[in-house]
Amino acid sequence: MLEIEKRIKWLQNKVKEANADGLAVAISGGVDSAVTAALAKKAFPNNTFGIFIGINSSTNAKRNYLRTINFLNIEDKSIDLTDSFENLVKNIFEIEDKYASLETYEEYEKTGNAPIDKSYLDLDNLNQIKGNIKARLRMIAIYAHAQKLNYLVLETSNLSEMIIGYYTKWGDGVGDIAPISDLYKSEVKKMAKELNIPEMIINSSPSADLWEGQTDEEELGFTYDELEKYNKNEKINKKSVEKIEEIINKNNHKKDGVYKYKDVK
Repeated sequence: MLEIEKRIKWLQNKVKEANADGLAVAISGGVDSAVTAALAKKAFPNNTFGIFIGINSSTNAKRNYLRTINFLNIEDKSIDLTDSFENLVKNIFEIEDKYASLETYEEYEKTGNAPIDKSYLDLDNLNQIKGNIKARLRMIAIYAHAQKLNYLVLETSNLSEMIIGYYTKWGDGVGDIAPISDLYKSEVKKMAKELNIPEMIINSSPSADLWEGQTDEEELGFTYDELEKYNKNEKINKKSVEKIEEIINKNNHKKDGVYKYKDVK
């Protein structure tokens, strides 16, 4: 049950309960954010804000963002945080080792110079780490704009992603209200067609645009269709089952936000 009209009414009620004035959504160029923005537009025709937060973003993401904005005709801003991101990564991973020894620190006091430890830049999973930094930086930006407008922030995760924890903790997995979190990817696409979302957006390869050439299904190692079948207890190949269950176990901590001591049995 897609229940578009019920979702629109629900969004309106939640905004009213929060004494907010509208809804803000980060538009990534994918179908999930496009559908979420379309629902917001129907709920608040004059009080929906879309933002594209570019950080080394792909051309496809930028084009689909513009397609979404042009289709929905909502207030929007496009900001580029590439320089901020690069500086942040540099500050995090190129570490001044001024406290390496007493001699090093005394030299630093005299000259203001210290050796730089760049070993973190050789990490095997650096792309993934930087991708998560991107997601969290984007969330800082959307919340800043939402606070300025007194809007609630819409989360764009679908049920397929929620079940396996395929989102960045404190990044794209954060929001005030989640209107499509009960829909599988196939259902999101179906809703997109009912909302007349442009086909080029619906048919784009799902991607969080976290690094060059990144796609969701390639990173996961299985398709959204396989994931949906797994959750419906339908048969899929053994390798995909093992990968899905591995990811679920790895990401369980995301579902509760944080493990608390009282969880110990």
